[in-house]
Amino acid sequence: MGTSIADLLGMQLPEDPVSDSSEGGESGASPDKVWETVVAAMLDVSDLPAADYRLDLRLQEDFDLHPIALFAVVSRIEDDLKVKLKDSEVTECQTLADLVALVKSA
Repeated sequence: MGTSIADLLGMQLPEDPVSDSSEGGESGASPDKVWETVVAAMLDVSDLPAADYRLDLRLQEDFDLHPIALFAVVSRIEDDLKVKLKDSEVTECQTLADLVALVKSA
């Protein structure tokens, strides 16, 4: 298993996080909660208004999201949703849809 951003930053996440009671992906969070969390994290590093967010937007080109900023986003998502994402899978994310799908599968 790869090292997560939360691990690198010294954050302690529960081994068996309590899942959200609503229906959702493997992470236990509802699809709406995942979307809200991803958007909130992206708003911290992007000037693009949330109303303009679409799943087909490219992280690097449309959000001007550099690799370090991407890992800041991922760190917040991991902390907020109590999930761990593999660095190798994060770096493969090209679009907002890729990132949302990765978080849902965590």
